[in-house]
Amino acid sequence: MTDEEFAQKISKSDLWNKYSENKKSITTKNSDDTNNKIILSSKSEDFNNFFQSMFKSTGYLAKENCTYAVSLKGGDKTEKRLCNFVAWIEKEVTIDDGLETHNVLKIKGKHQSGDDLPCIDVSENDFQSMNWIIKKWGVKCILEPRQSTKDSVRHCIQMISKNIKSETVFKHIGWRKYGGKWIYLHSGGSVGGDNIKVRLEGKLEKYRLSSRCDNIKSSLRDALNELENLAQKKIIYPLLAYTFLTPLNEFLKRAGFEPNFVYFLMGKTGSGKSTLSALFLSFFGNFSGTDLPFSFMDTPNAIINSAFALKDSLICVDDYKPSLKGDMNKMDNTAQQILRSVGERTGRQRLNSDSTAMKQRYPRCNVIITGEQSPNVGESGTARQIISEITRFDINWEVMTNAQTSARNGVYAKIMRGFIEYIQNNFLSGNEQVWVDILRSEFEKLRTDWNAKLKGFAHPRTPSMLAFLQIGFRYFLEFCKSCGLLGETSAREQMDSFIDILESMAKEHAKFVNEDKPTIKFIRALSGMIVSGAVKFERVGTPPDADKSGKILVGYYDDEHYYFISSVAYNQVCGFYSKQGENFATSLRTLLKALADEGLIKKNDGKNTINCRLNGKQGRYVCFYREKFDSFELMSKKAVEEVTQGEKQGN
Repeated sequence: MTDEEFAQKISKSDLWNKYSENKKSITTKNSDDTNNKIILSSKSEDFNNFFQSMFKSTGYLAKENCTYAVSLKGGDKTEKRLCNFVAWIEKEVTIDDGLETHNVLKIKGKHQSGDDLPCIDVSENDFQSMNWIIKKWGVKCILEPRQSTKDSVRHCIQMISKNIKSETVFKHIGWRKYGGKWIYLHSGGSVGGDNIKVRLEGKLEKYRLSSRCDNIKSSLRDALNELENLAQKKIIYPLLAYTFLTPLNEFLKRAGFEPNFVYFLMGKTGSGKSTLSALFLSFFGNFSGTDLPFSFMDTPNAIINSAFALKDSLICVDDYKPSLKGDMNKMDNTAQQILRSVGERTGRQRLNSDSTAMKQRYPRCNVIITGEQSPNVGESGTARQIISEITRFDINWEVMTNAQTSARNGVYAKIMRGFIEYIQNNFLSGNEQVWVDILRSEFEKLRTDWNAKLKGFAHPRTPSMLAFLQIGFRYFLEFCKSCGLLGETSAREQMDSFIDILESMAKEHAKFVNEDKPTIKFIRALSGMIVSGAVKFERVGTPPDADKSGKILVGYYDDEHYYFISSVAYNQVCGFYSKQGENFATSLRTLLKALADEGLIKKNDGKNTINCRLNGKQGRYVCFYREKFDSFELMSKKAVEEVTQGEKQGN
């Protein structure tokens, strides 16, 4: 008997002929002489024909909803039951996260009882091991106890699964070249592509643009009117620039200059910083001040991994507000990792089990951080931020309510869709490399202009940050012009106004960075302790041991210089910051070099300390020029006393 004749014989059995539209219970006796109640599900398809076609010429057989292996020995057919169900692959899904792809199989099944087994997702690795059966379908699905059963069932599933559907599901948003053209992914699909599936989880699902872009001029006019009446331009314009810079990230990266800074919105509780951040995030979805995607309670790795998926979009890490020393250390660490990851656009290097390098996940979005104070991230970390301060009096709350309604109704997300379509139609419909070259030239020119304008008083990162913001604002204005909302003169006036705002921000930024320089933090803390009397500081020529106060001696002074005992002064400053829950992370050697490089201390024989005898004590001292040391703003006596008094009370 041939395989085809055998299959036809099985298809004509009483079991399959008793199929009907309504569920029926029948009893039959299987080949093992055990009674089984078979419930045939009521479906439009005839499982008789379905299984017959599926198993044809495969070497396997579906019998009473069980799977059998069929072999021919000496002209006789032998049937060996493999399991008490039939399973087949319905669809193969490729999951693409923007860095790697992996396949997931959607598997359906029929149990011996006649019940449909639920459609399940099985990864390609799990499918090979076959351990998914009990995990996904439970203990009622039984494999026969033979050594080769797992391999046979796996082989059978692959053999009988014909006409498998395939699809790609993206697990990231932002720009992606697909089918030869650039499309912008969001959780609802894409801008510029058809039948695109995007799967995000949790709050990330909120990143969804409008499905249509009608009446864009009217929507844009209303939104701009709201924003311009919401707060001063110095608050709104930089946030607009940062928001509309975000969809340009992919192409700026291709130009070699990816935006690499964080926007820090600082304000006291009730100032509206979270609400304002949520409003600008609503250009990419639907957010509120109480439902932002991330906070400082999340782990750095969770934030960075999600920031990788949220490509070319805007995120907010909300509420830097440490209340305890442990909170401060944790939140500072989170802020530091975010700033470094965004600043370098890199992730942490890790190895696979075979010692090969893992592919790195890093932030591919732009990041807003909100907080009541700037994180303790040092000079380098502060230099990676544009800091904007607001108070509760800066926001018109009546206008804010109207703006939130517009955002909730999808007006802002419609505007961003319109902006993305503007980019597609005007810069990506032909050779995008031309636009990339233009972006490169624009950025380099603006950075050069800002370098000249700031005349060296700003941190080296500042001109690049201002150039990026100016590019973001320029393309936003060009979009407004294309919608017929602005004329050339109005756009130029707004850009001139924005440039003035950027100059003011640069000065404020220099002040923030300066305050976090290790040299200045050292001088301010040490001078504060001296003025408050927390430590002892003797005049040169004072008799040894004249002061019986028991305070720690940090150094000496004369009319021209201050002479500090390097290790003692350094340890006192480290202890001072530690009591505030802050880490003075600069080593003594690095600190001395920085002081010398800035011309604040006297060098001797190529060393950053001098060797002399003062008040009967020979040693090496850090010799400050008194005039330069005194020119720095002192830390307030009250601030020093709060720390030192706290220490005494603790003791």
